[in-house]
Amino acid sequence: MPANSQKALKNRPKNAFCSRLVLLALAFAITACSTPQPPTLKTVYDFGPVLTAPVQSTPKRAAIALPEIEASGSLSSPALLYRLQYSNAQELRPYAAARWSVLPAQLVRERIRDALAAQGPVLSTEGQATYTLRIELDEFSQVFESPSSSFGLVRLRASLLKNDQLASQTTLLTRAPAASQDAAGGVKALTAATDDALRQLAAWLATHIK
Repeated sequence: MPANSQKALKNRPKNAFCSRLVLLALAFAITACSTPQPPTLKTVYDFGPVLTAPVQSTPKRAAIALPEIEASGSLSSPALLYRLQYSNAQELRPYAAARWSVLPAQLVRERIRDALAAQGPVLSTEGQATYTLRIELDEFSQVFESPSSSFGLVRLRASLLKNDQLASQTTLLTRAPAASQDAAGGVKALTAATDDALRQLAAWLATHIK
């Protein structure tokens, strides 16, 4: 048998082994690429606990009903939204790695309920109180004026009904600066802007409900 043929026969097992290794490596790579990766966990935010408990005293005003808050379509999910005012202010963008614990309207309603409870009874069902407060949440986002500056923006409309008849309406627009240009900074800014809106709302109600 020629020397070249003998050498080829000796190398055949080695070549076959190498081929198997290559095939196994390819199979592993294909499997790794096709295996679904676990989703990225999002940081969940809310307004934080209310640090001051309502003072238990004789109610200062009549009971008021507070039904669920109506919200614009863009606020129909727990996404934490922001706008780039310096680029395209009309586009709302969600943070990829952060969200609210519940819908923004639920967070705002809970905050309003807690704030108003210090002034008198707050009911969940309409028809059980002389007064009903209806809230519409139109804007609830972090607005970037530049890559290094942003603020939390809240806009809501309040309608006060007395015995199912419209007594008064108001629109509140508040903003608060963000300490950091990220989701955490936006959450703190929106919390501060919401609390500012609630202070104005309470003052407005005080002039209409005795």
